[in-house]
Amino acid sequence: MKIIKFGAVGMVNTCISYTIFLSLILLGGNYLVASFISYVCGVAISFRLNTRYTFLVDSNWNDFLRFILLNTLGLFFGLLLLAFLSGWLLMSPLIAQIVVVVLRFPLMYFASDYLVFDVNKDERNVSKNKQNKVQFYSGADVVEKYEQLRFSNAGGQYVHECEENAFLLLLQQHRSSYENALDIPTGTGRMLPVLNRVGCALISAGDASEEMLKVCGEKYSDACFDLSKQDIYQTSYNNDSFDLILSCRFLFHCDNQADLLREFNRLLKPGGCLVMDTLSWSPRTWCSLFTDKLGGSIYTNSVKSIEVLGAEHGFKVVDSVNILSMPSFIYNFIPNFMLPLVKVTESFWPNILKTKRVWLLEKNE
Repeated sequence: MKIIKFGAVGMVNTCISYTIFLSLILLGGNYLVASFISYVCGVAISFRLNTRYTFLVDSNWNDFLRFILLNTLGLFFGLLLLAFLSGWLLMSPLIAQIVVVVLRFPLMYFASDYLVFDVNKDERNVSKNKQNKVQFYSGADVVEKYEQLRFSNAGGQYVHECEENAFLLLLQQHRSSYENALDIPTGTGRMLPVLNRVGCALISAGDASEEMLKVCGEKYSDACFDLSKQDIYQTSYNNDSFDLILSCRFLFHCDNQADLLREFNRLLKPGGCLVMDTLSWSPRTWCSLFTDKLGGSIYTNSVKSIEVLGAEHGFKVVDSVNILSMPSFIYNFIPNFMLPLVKVTESFWPNILKTKRVWLLEKNE
């Protein structure tokens, strides 16, 4: 049973934690500080053991952040309980720590099973995503404020440049030119200049929102883009129509990624390229606050999930680029004078900690 394995992992962590706790107490340390340090040491190996031994799941960065958050809450619960038992009930700190461990164990098991290591959590998230995103992004007020809220200031422009440069880099490195290209969902056409810069001869742009297409048409009134209203899961384009599909900021909104990749496979010629972005982690997957105002639930993808998804639908992963150390919306609140520091920091920020990954996949011949 998983709970027995969880208990075995817990025993290993407890032995390590309690040994450290006891050592610090004997050295004259404060019992609350000792409890904090010992708990952190136990968490260090817990995630790996529970991933591979207890729950037998593939974990990603988002799962690890959930685990840290859960254990942080468990830590504060333990500290408050320890303070109550030792400070108010005058129980020996050594005995009180044992009581804390016994009471915290079942709470941590069920929370870990449901919130961190549950293989069905993504499916549940999909079922909870009731909001109709097409309807949301078709609202005139939403479309009017779309770019203003996201890209109007210096921080937002920095995000746009990071995304644009990542797409451009992957496309230019892979091939010198492309003939027929599709940008879907095009939104306000923010990524259409990328397709121009990589030498696409014919560019189509589709979106389910007429309001978005209207803004896009006004923005590029002098350009020869073929704009049309499209259901991204069932487009009206013919089979093998495109050498390149660019899909920006959609996969992490998509609650049926399999159908999406299936349609992209239908549209691309053999050897054609698909370039898209995914989220590695986001606080919006931990909390539903502001979900309705931001267009509904979003989803994260691990590297393995994209590799498997691509392989199942006739694609191979060619390359990917990690960008942004923080959720993109946060950059809108960064003062202009701090942006140079942010840029320097992100130049050496570990890829595993970045929030977004841009992918280039190729359809099998």
